[in-house]
Amino acid sequence: MRGASASSPGDDEDFPMDDITAEDLPRVKSKAKREHEPRPSTYIPSDQLLQPPEALSLPRIGFLLYRTTVFATAVAFIVMSLQSFSTAIQVLRGSVSHDLPVEIHTANLITNYVASAQSFTTCSDLPDFNEKVYSNEFLRFIFSRLQAHASYNLSYVTELELIVPVVDCTFDLLVSGDRTVARVYYLVRKKSDPTQVMLLSTSLSAQDYEVGQQFQRGPGMVLLIAAIGDMRVKTLKYHIAVALNYPYVADPEFLYSELQGVDGDNYWLLQMLPNQRNLDPAKDVRMARRFGRYKGDPTSQSNIETARLELSSDPASELREWRWYSRAVLHDSWAWTHATLGIFELSVIFDLSVLTFVIYRRLRAGHVWVGDAFSICCCIAVYWC
Repeated sequence: MRGASASSPGDDEDFPMDDITAEDLPRVKSKAKREHEPRPSTYIPSDQLLQPPEALSLPRIGFLLYRTTVFATAVAFIVMSLQSFSTAIQVLRGSVSHDLPVEIHTANLITNYVASAQSFTTCSDLPDFNEKVYSNEFLRFIFSRLQAHASYNLSYVTELELIVPVVDCTFDLLVSGDRTVARVYYLVRKKSDPTQVMLLSTSLSAQDYEVGQQFQRGPGMVLLIAAIGDMRVKTLKYHIAVALNYPYVADPEFLYSELQGVDGDNYWLLQMLPNQRNLDPAKDVRMARRFGRYKGDPTSQSNIETARLELSSDPASELREWRWYSRAVLHDSWAWTHATLGIFELSVIFDLSVLTFVIYRRLRAGHVWVGDAFSICCCIAVYWC
């Protein structure tokens, strides 16, 4: 029995039997053809992108000044940070001292009145004149102590008779009322021949001393004498006497000393000659005037200036000028911490450089604009604190 399949009436409705050709199907473009088609442009001209510059009104000018001030403050912070970093590196390398300009104090009248008949009583017209330091009694007292204690090696002083101490009222340290130094000219004559008169140019200064052999240090007075008998001479001979621990002792026991040189810290290297009267041995002493500040300990964190006298070469300069040669010495045991801040400052410098570049680009585009550098200042403040 031959089998045959019969179709149901609904099959013709679901699947029409009409012929469908390729032209009747929708055409699909190939991928290669789509890639060659032009795409819509996204380019925007620069003249349409940039907005026109904003007018410089009064509030905007004030805002720009504020931003400029903050920017300048950030630049100043950077400069100071680099300077502190450089100083810290110098401290770590041991280069902690530098010479300062020579400080010259002048007395203008004495050179004009030498060998004349001028005289005076006091400098009482000056408001800061110290009558106790420059009194006739005190100046004569210093001369008498010099004759009493230093004459064993300064023998010519015992042969002199004091006529009068002379003070130049134009001396600038006298005018300013400085009590740590004094300048006096002792007019003296020889006891054996009263017709021979000379002038002792004398400088007194309170200084600090150190005796390395005895581990001793403290205040002291340096008395520098230059005997001038003729203003026409070309060279001068100086004599030095030192009173240790003065003015904290009543009687300054002056000891004759010889200048051996100057050390690296700008100290005078003095050798005190042995005193036969009290059998004191010879001492090597370092002396200088010291100014400055320190925190905790002078060898820990300090910025101290040491000053020493510079000897003049002729009588006129000796009478008129008082020259001090100074050197600043810096100690900082925490210098390594300041040096590490240089690493953090690199990021701050980068941020400020980027801000500067953006400001430059905006100015070239015609816009007066200054970025906010307040965050940079905050970073610097955090690093410093």
